[in-house]
Amino acid sequence: MTNKEVARSLRAIAQWAEDHPDLEPPNCIMTAKFQERVISHWYGTAMGQAAKEWIATIASSIGAPKYDKSSDESNYLMSGDAGDYIAQICVSHYAVCRKVKVGEKIVPASAKIIVPAQEQHTEPIYEWECPTSILKGGK
Repeated sequence: MTNKEVARSLRAIAQWAEDHPDLEPPNCIMTAKFQERVISHWYGTAMGQAAKEWIATIASSIGAPKYDKSSDESNYLMSGDAGDYIAQICVSHYAVCRKVKVGEKIVPASAKIIVPAQEQHTEPIYEWECPTSILKGGK
């Protein structure tokens, strides 16, 4: 990414901020040589319906035509192409998802090495059920 491309991305993010003075600004703006464009990242702290409304408000203000959804161990992330920059909107799983037990796994017995020995036992397996879309129209 060239300095000219970085400047164009930053101008687009600044324009968004000027056009939406009542909305929360991005938490961070990132750039790296391997990226095509600057990433503008919003991290929300609201929970439940308030988190969904916050996501929808930020996403609609950015105006990306679609958002890709993903999640990791901690967060639910929506990423959209805003033209001159990439918009990422992120919240904790606990804000919009439901943790569900999907099975169990057997944990084999372990010998005493440094910690006391453990007998074989089962542990629950959890996954996150997150909404496929929070935005109207399934974007």
